[in-house]
Amino acid sequence: MKKIALILFLLSLCLSACKLDTMLGYETVPPEALYTITMPPTSTPGPTYTPTLDPNVTPSPVPTLGLGSTMISPEDGMTMIYIPEGVFEMGSANFDKDERPVHPVYLDAYWIDQTEITCSQFLKFVDETGYKKSGFSAGQCEQGGDHPIRANWKAAQAYCQWAGRRLPTEAEWERAARGGLEGKKYPWGDQAPVCQLGAPNGAMFYDGENCFESSTVRVKSYQPNDYGLYDVAGNASEWVADWYSEDYYDQTPFDMSPFNNPQGPEDGIFRVFRGGSYSTDSNSLRTANREGMPGQNHFGFRCAADAP
Repeated sequence: MKKIALILFLLSLCLSACKLDTMLGYETVPPEALYTITMPPTSTPGPTYTPTLDPNVTPSPVPTLGLGSTMISPEDGMTMIYIPEGVFEMGSANFDKDERPVHPVYLDAYWIDQTEITCSQFLKFVDETGYKKSGFSAGQCEQGGDHPIRANWKAAQAYCQWAGRRLPTEAEWERAARGGLEGKKYPWGDQAPVCQLGAPNGAMFYDGENCFESSTVRVKSYQPNDYGLYDVAGNASEWVADWYSEDYYDQTPFDMSPFNNPQGPEDGIFRVFRGGSYSTDSNSLRTANREGMPGQNHFGFRCAADAP
């Protein structure tokens, strides 16, 4: 009887403890519930789209640009020559001080006009925009629309912007004019120029005797260089984008002409022009020759554009 009474007593204590937990707000949780992790249902992947090619349609090949590639400008019909990215030697060691030292220059790929901008192209620009005629030499165009226009620097810049292009930098102009001939005096090599039409070293310039004309000749009258550019020596001197500085090539190592895509000095008085003309001697026809003049003078020009 005493054992039975003891068991009943312990049982009553247990029941009392369970009721106390409930009264205090505790909930008895089975141990296995503490370790139960519910995962989201696995999604079923949808169908994969596989495009099908029409066997009757031949995909257009992606054009590969290379040296000698050309394109036509939609604004003025100018043929443009592709110059791939690369390094060339700029300047000359044996002539004028402003051409020294010879130094390597890297240029991104770009396009440059095959010829100087002609009178007919420039007059189209004037007709469409109403540009002031004081910015160029209208009298020169009386000899023919295929002669190079002679304009001041701002007019040249305005034309290139209208055509969706820009003036080339001095470095871009020199690399294109060299035609891949490193260290040579002229776009065709070292042979002295002559005014003979069809000659590989032909150009319109002034030699004091046989090669003097009172004006320009038609573009493409002489042979192109190895890159396909015409009249980068003689006919009309050409504006480029840069300000002129005599010592731009030969400053301190921290300020000298940069290796990558040089843009010229930040400011200046004169603008650079290149290439020589019908009224200059053979020295001005040298590819490395640099000259500067105020921007209001009338020279020829060609445009350039960045390549993607």
